[in-house]
Amino acid sequence: MFSIRELTITYPQQKQAACKNVCLEVRAGEIVLLAGSNGSGKSTLLHSVAGLIPGIFRADVTGSCHVDGRMGMALQDSDVFLLATPEEELDFILQNQGLTLEIRLQKLERLISLFHLEALLKRNIHSLSGGERQRLALAAAIASEPEVLLLDEPLAQLDSSFKTEFLQLLQELAASGTSILISTTFSNQYESLNAKYCWLHEGQLIWQGSKADFYNKWEQARNAGIDVDGKGLFLRKRRDEISRQQKDINGNNPVLALVNLSYSYGDTFRLQDVSLSIGRGEFAALTGANGSGKSTLLKLITGILKPGRGTVQVKGKDISGQSIAGATAESGFLFQNPDHQIFQDKVIKEVAWGLKMRKLDPELIPARVEKWLKRLQMEHLAEEHPYSLTKTDRQWVALAGVLARQPSLLLLDEPTHGMDCVSTARFMDVIMELAASGTAILMVTHHHELADHYSQRIFHLDKGMCCVR
Repeated sequence: MFSIRELTITYPQQKQAACKNVCLEVRAGEIVLLAGSNGSGKSTLLHSVAGLIPGIFRADVTGSCHVDGRMGMALQDSDVFLLATPEEELDFILQNQGLTLEIRLQKLERLISLFHLEALLKRNIHSLSGGERQRLALAAAIASEPEVLLLDEPLAQLDSSFKTEFLQLLQELAASGTSILISTTFSNQYESLNAKYCWLHEGQLIWQGSKADFYNKWEQARNAGIDVDGKGLFLRKRRDEISRQQKDINGNNPVLALVNLSYSYGDTFRLQDVSLSIGRGEFAALTGANGSGKSTLLKLITGILKPGRGTVQVKGKDISGQSIAGATAESGFLFQNPDHQIFQDKVIKEVAWGLKMRKLDPELIPARVEKWLKRLQMEHLAEEHPYSLTKTDRQWVALAGVLARQPSLLLLDEPTHGMDCVSTARFMDVIMELAASGTAILMVTHHHELADHYSQRIFHLDKGMCCVR
């Protein structure tokens, strides 16, 4: 259904080609898993197949890419929507197919059922959780019944129960003749699929073959950043080997204390009487299904949202009634999407911005910025524009800006989303060092193995209620 011949793609002002002489053919009904580390060229290749390169994204292109049939695509960034609500978004796609109202309603009902969107149809899309938006993006990708389906890290923000359902759906689509190309750094998550495996490394397609043959290369692939067996994140440290300070955990002076916190989005969602505390040097994970309230809870802690009742205390101070700047005086918040919090034209300016806004002595700022750029191995990117970097590098930029303020409480919303296992392990090294030095940390994650491996406690949200696992 599509073929790629000697494809080479070079972005403006980049010395190295993002893809180099790639040749790939995908037949009707075939699933191809494109595995590679961050920066290997996976997204670039998908964008080229979709016509986004050079149609939307500027690049020099040689070679050819030929697609035969209707196409659907879900980008890695699930925030690319045109309309206000899920219902409008999906119906717009169906209308563009020239379908009658009766058929549109039938297809819409099927999509709603497949992707569990019943309670979300009338919600503003940007009020949905990352996982809920991801389900909507996937529903939109298959709404036109494409003959070619392109998926960029489609499982990254989904909870475990829906991942199983979606993989089964992909197998059914392939059986009906759909050609499917999936890019990922976590090949182990797709074991249930009957797929051909391809390995993209530094822009080159260095190997392709069966699943069984790919697992024979697991050590090479793992070292390159691909998690082939579910253990790639935990190669360097185990939880009981990590030195941490645990002062004040559940003690009298927690860094963060939530007391009977409640919040609701109209009649569609409610957080109910959430109480928890995190002490100095504690690393806690926050888990729960898509839409359970994890990101909402972080926004309440930072004062972005105001609770219906209950209190949020940071270092013993109630943040109610304070501005966002006042509420976050002692805390730092790393968003799920780094593009929501970086906006300067140079990395070094981005890291310094928060310090300037907090009116740190100007003479101290350069040393502070240099410290965190060096610690996060980003000195060589200091003069780069953040949006010329990969999404993973932009996440490091956003983290550097947060850590430069040296917060007592660090809030992380799916921070490893889109990172390969090498980058994730490096990220967790930094986080655990912060905990060891006394920073209190609360991290939202769908990666239960990561939470089990690193955290001291796991808070779990289910239907707006919180328990400790």
